[in-house]
Amino acid sequence: MKILITQTNLQVGGVTKVLINYIRLLCAHHRVHLLVQYDCGINTDFVGNIAETCSHEFVFSAEQFKQKISCEKNRRSNLRNRLKHKLLKYNERKKLKNKFQSLIESERFDLIIDFCGDMDFIFRHKVIPHHLAPTIRWVHTQLNGASNITKKQRKKYKNIFNNHT
Repeated sequence: MKILITQTNLQVGGVTKVLINYIRLLCAHHRVHLLVQYDCGINTDFVGNIAETCSHEFVFSAEQFKQKISCEKNRRSNLRNRLKHKLLKYNERKKLKNKFQSLIESERFDLIIDFCGDMDFIFRHKVIPHHLAPTIRWVHTQLNGASNITKKQRKKYKNIFNNHT
């Protein structure tokens, strides 16, 4: 089985550690490809751990990641920076969508796992026909009745999950 997993970045943290553990488990029996949005440029240990077990690629380089962070920090200083930030965000989404779409069409994955939730806009716009591959949206929080999620959050997750198989 060919599995595609998407993740925002590989910064050191709990979610990344969980991701690496899942990749190791899945790679024992399946072909896994990891699509990471941003190369943060500092996580050689995590990249090394992943490179041993599965194929991976970054959509945006470490330099583009630094540019994004700088743009986000300055976006409120004036109108020009706000517009620059909006344009950067638009172009990033467009590039990410195109990369994701071309990868899906060329590789024909059997399962797609959105591990970070950043690909919701792609699933919302039906870039992937459901007959191509089932999708899973990973949630790193508790969604049962015991959690303190608001009605707005509940509605948000219901809309998100309706777009996955």
